[in-house]
Amino acid sequence: GYRTVGASSGQDALSKLADETLSIDLVLSDYNMPDSTGYELLNKIKKNPAVASVPVVFLTTESDPEKMRKAREAGLNAWIKKPYRAENFFAIIEKAIAA
Repeated sequence: GYRTVGASSGQDALSKLADETLSIDLVLSDYNMPDSTGYELLNKIKKNPAVASVPVVFLTTESDPEKMRKAREAGLNAWIKKPYRAENFFAIIEKAIAA
């Protein structure tokens, strides 16, 4: 039931967030990306007042507790580890959007 907008990289995601014709309710990102990390993307989002309130969720194979801690301190809303169960995934997404 969600409309999605894809991005090919962290920079592409930032440009889509800046597009005022798009209504972005949540950013779902992997931690590992071609041009940056999800952590770098998260920091750029949270430092930009225009989009800082957009929830960010990582969907990733990463499980390093230090990376998880730093991301949560930077404002990450949720960390979903792959593989995941669909019902848990959607519950986390709905909670992040509602927050």
